Amino acid sequence: MCIRDRIKAVYEKALNFIKEKNNSLVEHLLSYFGYGIGLEFKESVTLISAKSEKIVEAGMCFNVLVGANNLQTSTGKSYAIMMADTLIVGESQNEVITISVSKKYEDVSYSLSEEDDQAATNGANTVTNGPQSYPCLLYTSPSPRDS
Repeated sequence: MCIRDRIKAVYEKALNFIKEKNNSLVEHLLSYFGYGIGLEFKESVTLISAKSEKIVEAGMCFNVLVGANNLQTSTGKSYAIMMADTLIVGESQNEVITISVSKKYEDVSYSLSEEDDQAATNGANTVTNGPQSYPCLLYTSPSPRDS
């Protein structure tokens, strides 16, 4: 993400990168790759999407993410995944402010089982750690300390 880029150009670069790596993921992607964080948690005027004409400026803060829904394991089970980091745009270099957060799978993932789905419909709010029927992953990009 570079200053003076239109946010939609950032979106297009990210989308093209994913298309080059694995085009079959495109149909599962969220319609945006993050959003600005400011007076509101999710600033709609800085949504990283194909339609955003806003110009990136130094000092802006973004939650940059890639999310995909309705993915299938080799056994046919559905899952979703989201990877995110928060960064501040700099004049010459961006600062990833979530760099010190653990990136270990067991620290950033959670799964919902069929029992959790049933409990949620009965008014309970249960999330369990560990692999279950419907894995959902919230993950930030690897940092050097986790290598």
